[in-house]
Amino acid sequence: MVVEEILETVAEDEEVIAACKRIKKQGYRFALDDFCEAKGVRPLMRFVDFVKIDVQMTSFEEQARLIAKCHGQGIPVVAEKVETNEKFRRCMGIGYDYFQAYIFYRPQIIGSEAFPPTRQFTCSCCKSQTNRNLTCIKLR
Repeated sequence: MVVEEILETVAEDEEVIAACKRIKKQGYRFALDDFCEAKGVRPLMRFVDFVKIDVQMTSFEEQARLIAKCHGQGIPVVAEKVETNEKFRRCMGIGYDYFQAYIFYRPQIIGSEAFPPTRQFTCSCCKSQTNRNLTCIKLR
């Protein structure tokens, strides 16, 4: 399964929505990064298969509220930036479905190139389409 990540910096304009439609028709799935209702993400929610919440930047109470809202819409939630066993247990307790966690594996940077924010979405999509070795683990 390949999951395209939509960053919080991506503008929700007609070009992005058209790209989401096109890529979704090809069978790819989307994760909305750093989910927060205040960021006006409603137009993209119809394409989202996963929502990611930054556990370091979001209060515990807000996390629980967002998880309940997403689960009410049938959208699984990923806890992002889980760095300790204590945070992992706490996140499990409030209903996260998946975890992006340094306690499981620290990412390694192989190489990088700077792109303007408006191009990051397209570049991320192109890059992930060429990488078929991605995996996703569900805990529970």
